[in-house]
Amino acid sequence: GKEDGAFIVVLAQSPTELVNEGAILKHCVGRMGYDKKMAREESLILMSIMTYYADQILDGTKGFEFRKSPLRISDLNKTIYLYSAKGDKSITGSFKVKKIHHGNVQEIMQITGYDKRRDGHEILEYYRNARNCYALELYDVQRFPEPLTLKQLRRLDPNIQLPQYFTYIRPSSPVYRAIKELSSQVALQK
Repeated sequence: GKEDGAFIVVLAQSPTELVNEGAILKHCVGRMGYDKKMAREESLILMSIMTYYADQILDGTKGFEFRKSPLRISDLNKTIYLYSAKGDKSITGSFKVKKIHHGNVQEIMQITGYDKRRDGHEILEYYRNARNCYALELYDVQRFPEPLTLKQLRRLDPNIQLPQYFTYIRPSSPVYRAIKELSSQVALQK
């Protein structure tokens, strides 16, 4: 654990360890389905994608997001909010991941059809020297009518940490409520 003054913080290494601790200490973690509640889509997932690729996803010309590490299997088919990094620096939309493809560069190129695309060289360059190649197959892509800018995010939560890959936004965060509100506007437009 980590020492912090007079307290020692010990992080649970598994869900079972977390539930056992709650049962021993007789608090909500061990009872009332707390572990399942936290595992469900109670937190929002925010994924950083460079603006160039974020635009392609939102335009429907890019159906896969390429990564060197996988997304959690438990996050499949959940709404993932897209943080357009670099240029836009804003949350511009959302998508879901249908399937996580894994293989070497050539296999991923063939599975995704990037072996036949003019921009396939970008994927080869991205995976150069990478041992693990993952392609997230996207669906249910939604563009927000108005983005939620970095400036707005910082106004809501000055301590927000934007991810290099992805992060979870807890329901207690004002950013959570702003994203949910934006998302509901998209649902109303359908």
